[in-house]
Amino acid sequence: MEIERKFLVRDAHLRDIPGLQLLEIKSTYLDIPKLMDHGASLGIILGEESGPREIRVSKVTHEEQVEYWMTVKVGGATLSRAESASKLDEATYNKVVKNFGESSLSKKRFKFNYLRKTFELDVIPDARMMILEIELDTEKQPFVVPPFVNIIREVTGEKKFYSANIASALTLRS
Repeated sequence: MEIERKFLVRDAHLRDIPGLQLLEIKSTYLDIPKLMDHGASLGIILGEESGPREIRVSKVTHEEQVEYWMTVKVGGATLSRAESASKLDEATYNKVVKNFGESSLSKKRFKFNYLRKTFELDVIPDARMMILEIELDTEKQPFVVPPFVNIIREVTGEKKFYSANIASALTLRS
């Protein structure tokens, strides 16, 4: 289960953050009906889970290392939703993108710890947007937003600020 809060960010000053990690991520959101019908041909079997679903494959680059992932999320744009992720090899990733890709999003993710909590700041250049996320253990878990991140407002539960919807909007724009 993923419990996540999201914030729209005006700016952030991360230069002096110890342990700051930079990940470059390209996520491709998949055509779910097509994947359900033909995914078995690539060895992808999805359960018949109910509720809104988001399925994406991602290429994640950190320093010189590249990993490929498939992530399935069940549930709407809420504070909590079910999530599972599994590693892919490069060939499967490329086939899935080619055969089932619907929209894509590239972003830089700055990952850091503040007061024993992990934060992720996603910088999405094509959307001219920055989103700060924190994953929590419970919906009521207290946390402090880092003072070096200038928050515009909380956007948890606002569908237009979820990566799949940003990717869709960018695809429609081009």
